[in-house]
Amino acid sequence: LEYLRRVKLESEADAYPHELSGGMQQRIGIARALAAEPDILLLDEPFSSLDLVSKCSVIDELRMIALEMGKTVILVTHNLEEAVFLGDRTIVLSAKPARILADVPIPLPRPRNTLSPEFMRLRAQFASLLTSAVPERAGR
Repeated sequence: LEYLRRVKLESEADAYPHELSGGMQQRIGIARALAAEPDILLLDEPFSSLDLVSKCSVIDELRMIALEMGKTVILVTHNLEEAVFLGDRTIVLSAKPARILADVPIPLPRPRNTLSPEFMRLRAQFASLLTSAVPERAGR
């Protein structure tokens, strides 16, 4: 119940998975992971299936939980905005076979303004890194 409270779902403790929205299911997944009391929380595309409102809510809750509990969170994402908005450090990987293209600190203050020139510059830097790593197709 403590971890359901942390993700603001204690009222859904007796609900079945099919009774929960996608956002609620994602938050339940985070609560389950936290219940194991890990030092590091690994999240693989945790927001990909969420609508914008649910995504914003889950991101805010995850940020607060990580800060309150002092957890290290490793987030795997293909979304450049998520990487810049949430990260303190971003490691950009190439396509298979994966290799590190860049290891970039994110020095932006919080809360982050997604329209700031600094935010846009970092996003563009990551886009450029990824674009330059895509091999040219034969016949182009």
